[in-house]
Amino acid sequence: MGLLSLDIFWSATNVKTLLPSVLAMILFSLWMRKLLLHRSDRVRNIPFILIAVMLLVLEVFKQIRAIQSGYTDYYPLPLHFSSLYLYLYPLAHFTKGRFAQKMRIIAVGCSAMTAIGILVFPMTVFGDSASSFFRDFGAFHTITYHYALVLYFLLFIALDMHKPALRQDLKPILIAVSIYTAIAAPISNLLRTNFNSFYTCGFPPLEAIRVSLIATEGFVYGQMVYLVIMYGAMLIDGCLSYLMYRGLLQLVNGLFPSVRPRVMPVPEPLPTAVLMTQGAPWWDFQRLSGK
Repeated sequence: MGLLSLDIFWSATNVKTLLPSVLAMILFSLWMRKLLLHRSDRVRNIPFILIAVMLLVLEVFKQIRAIQSGYTDYYPLPLHFSSLYLYLYPLAHFTKGRFAQKMRIIAVGCSAMTAIGILVFPMTVFGDSASSFFRDFGAFHTITYHYALVLYFLLFIALDMHKPALRQDLKPILIAVSIYTAIAAPISNLLRTNFNSFYTCGFPPLEAIRVSLIATEGFVYGQMVYLVIMYGAMLIDGCLSYLMYRGLLQLVNGLFPSVRPRVMPVPEPLPTAVLMTQGAPWWDFQRLSGK
């Protein structure tokens, strides 16, 4: 199998499961847009709270199973890039005000990065886990968790949860990516555990570069150069993902304009004399005359 074989991007299982699932999520998000777009922020926030809670519940079960099995390795630790959402989604949707808005910017920016990874490189993100979805908890957790991230991203666009501002938005997204890299990359190498491909790379062409660097520069320097490449790629991915988010938001708003429901005008109040005559019997001449 060559370095650029299609097998490193998609499997037959992913074609049969991921594509129909994404189509269903798109249709569901558009339906939710019709139902909730013009509701209050508190109401539109409900689907995102549910997604955040679901991810937390999945993670609790995952950690319980890892503890029961004796934590044979460090891979279950929540230090993967996709683990960020265990913290970002609650901070973005369980809080209020300016802080919540900042966290939502980071949440949707990172979700866009993950969505691109899932839709372009599903074999690198979760492999062929869908083939054992109903037989293995690990596969069930992986697929359900990552599909929920795609749904979050689509719902965020459909419900118009944020008004993009390029300069104000990119800065916190790139800072968040930098902080994550500064924490996860060293730990990944110290524990020799592949968090976010910081130890080895699941994408064969980039892994070939890493191996070549180590062969020529030694493990320490070769790995350091590889991590710098990974960090740069993540920053570029963050910028491109944010631009994709803005483009999709404009597309959705263009194809499905946010027309507010028609509000019937409130009739003007009737004069007091008219109100006094309403319901008066025909023989009550004094009320009918307004006297």
